[in-house]
Amino acid sequence: MTVAKGIAGVYFHSSALLAEAAHSLSDILGDVVTLYTFRKSRKPADVTHPYGYGRYEALGTLFVSAFLVTAGVGIGMHAFEQ
Repeated sequence: MTVAKGIAGVYFHSSALLAEAAHSLSDILGDVVTLYTFRKSRKPADVTHPYGYGRYEALGTLFVSAFLVTAGVGIGMHAFEQ
């Protein structure tokens, strides 16, 4: 669906469709990072991580937040140029 929105946005010169494609892509990437870091953070403590892996969840949240801000700024800059 994301690819179809992107192709349609380019073909029809639609900023709205391109923004929606970027938003869909950011949602997909955010979900993948969230699922990975959630699974990683649930691992029990071991020799190399005596306090566990809980910080992976915070790191994933930081990454997703930065990615969403970057995508939003990119969409806003594109809209401003139009």
